[in-house]
Amino acid sequence: MTATSAAAVAQPDARGVRRVEFRALGTACLIQFRHPGDRTARQYIASALDWLTTFEAKFSRFRPDSIISRINAAAAAFDKFNKNKDRTLSKAEIADMLGL
Repeated sequence: MTATSAAAVAQPDARGVRRVEFRALGTACLIQFRHPGDRTARQYIASALDWLTTFEAKFSRFRPDSIISRINAAAAAFDKFNKNKDRTLSKAEIADMLGL
């Protein structure tokens, strides 16, 4: 994820709206909010971007180390492993296949 400096983008416009533009999960993203206090607004932005960074690391299909990418990469191995396609795997078997 990339974002410009929270301090630079946290300044409110004429309507009092603050905005942060960044890229995450392979797309352009925008957070808009109103808050009169600069310090609290910067803290909010930092907290939101921290949460999104953690979420993206786990769930982005654009990161090879994410859970989603690991599941997708394991799909080919799953077809070879699952000779009886009608059988449902347990959560433990899936976790073991993914090395979790």
